[in-house]
Amino acid sequence: MAQCTHIMNRITRELLSLIIVLANFGLLSCSCQNTSNRRSQVDDAVIDASLYTVTNKVAASETAEDKIDKTLNDIRFAGWTSKEWANNDYIRAVRKFIDAYNNGEIEYPYLDEHKEYIQGKFVIADIVPSIIGGALIYIVFYDHPEQTFSAHVYSDVDEKTRTISNYDCRGLTNENIDLGLSQEDIMQFLKECPEHKLW
Repeated sequence: MAQCTHIMNRITRELLSLIIVLANFGLLSCSCQNTSNRRSQVDDAVIDASLYTVTNKVAASETAEDKIDKTLNDIRFAGWTSKEWANNDYIRAVRKFIDAYNNGEIEYPYLDEHKEYIQGKFVIADIVPSIIGGALIYIVFYDHPEQTFSAHVYSDVDEKTRTISNYDCRGLTNENIDLGLSQEDIMQFLKECPEHKLW
C-alpha cells in the first residue's frame, strides 16, 4: 500500500501543477448557473491523494430545497465510492473513443502524431469531476508510461429522474507530462489497488 500511495501522491502533485498552470493561463473556465446560491461543482469533491479517492460530500438526508440546489455533478457522482471512481461509464467512454480512433471509425487529427502511444491498454492516473461538467480523466498507457493523456467525458443528466446518459468523450489530449512511472510501477499499483485495472 505504501508504494501505491507514493505513486498516487507523485501523480497528484504533477496533475495539480498542470491544473494550476491551465487556470493561470485562463484555459480552465467554469460554467456558471443562474442560481445565485448554487455551490461550485468543484467544491463538492475532495481529492484525497493519500488514498487516491474522491469523496462526495453529499448529505445522507436531503431536503427538497437541497435537491433543487444540487449541481449536475452532484447528481452525476452522488454516493460514489472508490470502486465507482475506478470503474465507470466515463472510463468506458474513453476506451470506446480510443478504439474508434485506432480502428479508423472516427477522425481526430490531434492524435495522429501520438497514435503510436495509444495502441494498448491504459490505467487511470486520476479522475475528478470536471468544472465544465462530467469527468476529467488522466490516463497512462502501459506500453508508454512516459506519456500522460487527459480526456473530458460529458454526460447528460435528467434532473427530475436523476439519471445519467449519453457519455461522450470529447477528445484526448497528450499533456506532455512524464509522471516518472514505469511498467513495474503500474503493475505494483494494480496489485495493491485491485479496484483498478488496465483498460
